[in-house]
Amino acid sequence: MAKARQHAIDGAAFDTLGLKSGIWSAYEAGTATLDCRSLPNARVLAFLPKGTTAPWDLWARIFDWFGTSPSGKPWLVIWYAADKIREFPREGEELHAEHVNGGYTQYCSTDGIIIYRKEEASRVLIHEMIHATCMDDTSLSLAEREAYVETWAEIILVAILSEGSKAKAATLWAKQARWVSSTNHKAAAQHGSHDESDYGWRYLNGRALMYQRLGITLPAAKAHGKSTRFTHPDLGV
Repeated sequence: MAKARQHAIDGAAFDTLGLKSGIWSAYEAGTATLDCRSLPNARVLAFLPKGTTAPWDLWARIFDWFGTSPSGKPWLVIWYAADKIREFPREGEELHAEHVNGGYTQYCSTDGIIIYRKEEASRVLIHEMIHATCMDDTSLSLAEREAYVETWAEIILVAILSEGSKAKAATLWAKQARWVSSTNHKAAAQHGSHDESDYGWRYLNGRALMYQRLGITLPAAKAHGKSTRFTHPDLGV
């Protein structure tokens, strides 16, 4: 609990909106609850606004997929399930951490994974687990590494949600691929996300480069709404 409190009250470069501290204040006020779970290879402290449920079955499968940590210690996840969704800024404005980020951790570490949005928490968990399990491609620049990790987070999420069904995987991937293209198009056309010097590129447009390197062709972009969420809503995460 001491670590959870410290992360909540400490400022963090990614959590520029103070979402962690907001949930911690709600917990202290009794309007958010703490749900502690021991899952395969992991311990989770989830601070949940009343009425919020956690996808424990899916998270158990995610932790099982990644396996034990290199040190043998259980993974530690602290989740502050803030309701604030990711949204594009006004047209012409650049993307920053408050528009795209939802968690953080240290590379190759069991010190803890911090997630601070309810929206897409499972996809964020996979992204941070890739970092924590030393799966980054360290030959890449920082921006390309993030794009690499985000790309694989999407692929792994689709694989886990498909539960071994090729047909389900194809359906989910088709939706996700269209979503990636449309989100990328809006980020570039309206918010100047063109290369790795632009912050949003590492999480959005950089994925196109990573898919190209994997030999995966993304479909043409279609109209996109205001949300910068990374996964298609039909994926249910």
